[in-house]
Amino acid sequence: QTPAASANASTTIQSLPALNVTKTVDQPTVSAVGPLNYTISVRNSGNVTLQNLVLNDSLVPSGSISPDPTGLSLAPGQTRLFTAVYSVTQADLDAGGAIVNTVTASADGLPANAAQASATSQIEQRQRFAISKQVDRTAIDAPGILNYAITVTNTGNQPTELQVSVNAIPATPPEASENGPCGETCSTSTSAART
Repeated sequence: QTPAASANASTTIQSLPALNVTKTVDQPTVSAVGPLNYTISVRNSGNVTLQNLVLNDSLVPSGSISPDPTGLSLAPGQTRLFTAVYSVTQADLDAGGAIVNTVTASADGLPANAAQASATSQIEQRQRFAISKQVDRTAIDAPGILNYAITVTNTGNQPTELQVSVNAIPATPPEASENGPCGETCSTSTSAART
């Protein structure tokens, strides 16, 4: 009897876990306090299912990322979208420069910072103000006092050092001026005698 013959061929399965992450922001420039809305896209770019997805955001607490990524899995080729919100503060505007928000992504079997992406919003600093002036009498027919109210409003996003010069009309004392800090709205008043 002829002995049976056999042969084997083997193929090694190589597991390649990998993640890809991108991040965008709805405002590339910002000039006022308020929300910045971020969209985070996480894709399983490897060939094995990834378990227990982890996202860490440099400006947004993990619990504020929606939906909560804790315990989520990603099949090969699958993409999940997440959102996050950061509230711009006056301190951010005063500091100037840019708000750079970075997210890192990981999962079981991957390094802590397996993938990362950033979104940047440039801060636009504005120093602007508006001024209005009112008088208590729009018509006069005898010598007397005219009282003026001057209102200066900071319409920009930066604190402004207020410098208001009040020019006297003829037959009044010389020019007067007032200096001081103006956060939002500052008012001053002056009187003029007309003879």
